[in-house]
Amino acid sequence: MVVAVFDVGARESFEGMNAWIETIGYKVSHDVLLFIVGNKADDEKRREVSKEEGAKFAKDVQFTDAEYFETSAKLGTGIEEMFSKAAKKLFDKIHTGEFDKDLEKIGGVTTGARIPSFLVSSENMKKKKGVCC
Repeated sequence: MVVAVFDVGARESFEGMNAWIETIGYKVSHDVLLFIVGNKADDEKRREVSKEEGAKFAKDVQFTDAEYFETSAKLGTGIEEMFSKAAKKLFDKIHTGEFDKDLEKIGGVTTGARIPSFLVSSENMKKKKGVCC
């Protein structure tokens, strides 16, 4: 599952999605669950990308069926809906055998990059005040 997020109030953020989607297309299997998310949808005054434009972009992705959601991290809207839909789709694909839940097999479900534990140890995090992992 891939969640690609852009800021609906910044056209250049949206335009940068082309490069991200192209990279995703090269790096993942073509049955990947892809969710394209327009964030900051609460700020209509700043909006530069319409909901329709975002939905069309998701529909036009060539290598998989992408879905479009709009969210507001500030207000917490749309986030639960998106992750609920993602969880249901992932469950359904595992249940029907479309995705292999065995992590040892090629094409199995994985949880992103594995980060060595020493990088995210509590001691290291204390040294990096204000810096996320």
